[in-house]
Amino acid sequence: MTDVARIVDPQKAATDLNVQAVVTGRVTLRGDSLLVGVELTDARSNRNLWSEQYDQKLSDLLSVQRQIAGEVSSRLRERLTGEQKTKVAKGGTGDPEAYQLYLKGRYQWERRTRESLEKSRQYFEQAIARDPNYAMAYVGLADYYIVLPDYAPVPNGEAPPKARAAAQKALAIDDSLAEAHAAVAGALQASFDWNDAVREFRRALELNPNDGNAHQWLGLTLSWMGRSDEAITELKRAVELDPLNLKYNSNLAQVYRNARRYDLALEQHRKTLEMDPNFGQ
Repeated sequence: MTDVARIVDPQKAATDLNVQAVVTGRVTLRGDSLLVGVELTDARSNRNLWSEQYDQKLSDLLSVQRQIAGEVSSRLRERLTGEQKTKVAKGGTGDPEAYQLYLKGRYQWERRTRESLEKSRQYFEQAIARDPNYAMAYVGLADYYIVLPDYAPVPNGEAPPKARAAAQKALAIDDSLAEAHAAVAGALQASFDWNDAVREFRRALELNPNDGNAHQWLGLTLSWMGRSDEAITELKRAVELDPLNLKYNSNLAQVYRNARRYDLALEQHRKTLEMDPNFGQ
């Protein structure tokens, strides 16, 4: 049995995201069954608006997501227009197995070891094979190539073109996908095209201001350009959006160090190691 939990203060999350209500949940994996507990909370009064338990097969994950989204929308009395429904569906897939492969790829990508990155590539490519129009799977593949030279003996000039090709494929499917613009920017950054990379990161954040990965990579790019104050702002925002993300926390320490704010860098490194003493760059 696997139990995935993260302690979240609904009121703080609502403040960070500038929303009036938040959905929190707990996921427990038992064999091939998925137990999901969900709560909808009014952040202004900290009052529970709705809660539900879902016990489904792992293969039904996409239908569970749609059911939860529908019930939350109903409770909030939201009526999405046809255009809004189309926007929500963009970048995704209707194939449950492709979605699971993508999630496995993301998990391995976040671990950031040579072995886990190779597994992430395999999962992303398998997701694409299942659904050739799955834009986010192409984004995942682009992200793999963007970080690969930091963890494997690959010529730095070899990976960025592959990253950009995968990101451009995602954009061809959906040019309003923030993650795809961030992946294009990451490929440009890896090729040292700093100004073009910053422009694409800004475009990604226009489309999705809460994309922590875009904030993180933009911050690193600005730091390498010597724009330290802006870099720190971006990395701090990434950490605010995902406080338990080890890479965001570690890279915040890096931009502090690049800015020669060594006390803050040391403190941030210690915070990161407190979350996971075995975490490596």
